[in-house]
Amino acid sequence: MEAKYSWLELKPFHYNAPINPPIRSQEYLNKYIEHKKQLKLLNISMADYIYKKYLNGKKYKFTLNNFPYNLADHIQHYILWLDPKTKKNKINDRFWIDKIITISFPNKEYICWQNIKNNQSIPHIPHYQLFIKK
Repeated sequence: MEAKYSWLELKPFHYNAPINPPIRSQEYLNKYIEHKKQLKLLNISMADYIYKKYLNGKKYKFTLNNFPYNLADHIQHYILWLDPKTKKNKINDRFWIDKIITISFPNKEYICWQNIKNNQSIPHIPHYQLFIKK
């Protein structure tokens, strides 16, 4: 059985992305690989798919991660997608990001980070990994 990441293991990475991010379970990894293959067959980039499905003119959008990291059962894995037209200083503005999260998830404990460049699977759409404690 694969070990699941605990809240305490994630906590040090709040706004400080790990060099080696948590991994997905084999089940979700296989689903992710299959999803990418399907998009490639349709000649659709991941960035175009995400933009059209979730953003499409919106400044930001929260979604449950369809391919979450292997986390303890009391942790929900979301993605905060940001419109690529958003100014870079806004994307990296912790106060602004915190405000968006706390409005959408009031009174919830959370951890978030933006993956470092080498670990970004969709670099053309700014996004944060968001973990909410149930």
